[in-house]
Amino acid sequence: MTKKKHGWYEEGKVRVNISLTQTSIESLDRQATRLGMSRSELIETMARQEQSLLPEEKQHLGKLFAS
Repeated sequence: MTKKKHGWYEEGKVRVNISLTQTSIESLDRQATRLGMSRSELIETMARQEQSLLPEEKQHLGKLFAS
């Protein structure tokens, strides 16, 4: 089921279920809190940035979110 269009994007959101380790969940929650956004919005932002990054930027992004 698609939700109504989100304010930031010109498309609706779709609910998905993913499986993550507890460590990954805690890391996502820390990053989201630090950035003042929800876990869902953090994942959305990461996925959208990944599409436009150069290979060396992808490595940096991976290191950033690993810490």
